[in-house]
Amino acid sequence: QVRHLDHQMIIFDRRMGGFDKAPCCTFGYRNTNAKFQQTYTKGSIHHTFFVRGHQDGTVVLWDFRNVKNIVTKRQSQLTQSVVHTVVSDGHVVTFGDGVVTFLNDFLHS
Repeated sequence: QVRHLDHQMIIFDRRMGGFDKAPCCTFGYRNTNAKFQQTYTKGSIHHTFFVRGHQDGTVVLWDFRNVKNIVTKRQSQLTQSVVHTVVSDGHVVTFGDGVVTFLNDFLHS
């Protein structure tokens, strides 16, 4: 995770060199207030998918094969800030503001 409004995630392929080379993949999500906020949010990987919650309560899913397009995005009704996200077998669990939210069949929506 890096400090950038649109590209918070940067992925490097170590087979192509070190971290001094250009990243093979960059992506991110600009939240609704469109200003940078320091965050320490954990995302999760499942096969070719990466899911991450954000401080505005949005949970976003990307596919590493095409990170320019968001696969799906959902807004949490129960919490304003999602700080930890876990994906397993198509289901997503988020935690934020003391609330645990289960998003069943998130990968299939």
